[in-house]
Amino acid sequence: MKCDPIQKSLDWCEGKNQYAGIRRRLYYTSRSNVISYPRLPLDENGRVTDSTLVDDFVLQEGVVFQGIDIIPEKSQATSEAQGEYPSQTSLDKIVAVHPGVGPEASNAAAYCHNSDNVYVMQDVDGRARVIGIEDMWPVKSEVAQDFGQGPAGTASTTISITGTNRVPFPNYVGTLKTVDGDIPFSKN
Repeated sequence: MKCDPIQKSLDWCEGKNQYAGIRRRLYYTSRSNVISYPRLPLDENGRVTDSTLVDDFVLQEGVVFQGIDIIPEKSQATSEAQGEYPSQTSLDKIVAVHPGVGPEASNAAAYCHNSDNVYVMQDVDGRARVIGIEDMWPVKSEVAQDFGQGPAGTASTTISITGTNRVPFPNYVGTLKTVDGDIPFSKN
């Protein structure tokens, strides 16, 4: 069996800005709405050859990804290794803070609590990143609401999302069907 490592240089041009954070809108749908998922490309040994997903999400008729507006300055996406060699995966996490606790936020909370969802976020460079592509690993969403303190406090709904992926936050290149219309994402 051929077991050459799939290895590429990880370069960085000194002086190139690397901005932090995620963008203002997060998209989600229940995995029960997904007919087929984009997949990571694999070699003949089943190893990932690229972190960019191949193909589009195919959704049930009439279904689109719904949006959640978040406060980018209070929201964060992180990834860490989990498991042991040779079976390590990435545990991807998003803490998404929505600025409100109204009935719409409570409705979204009730839905997210009890659904295995696919989430798509954009990093600050506009690349789409996904939690929930591997249909063998569920995505967990926990929602908390904070009504704030006094007239100067901030009310918010926080959605803490965790999911396992083979690579940290796989890139999605394709068209995402959303409540805001079709959004094309390219590899930049």
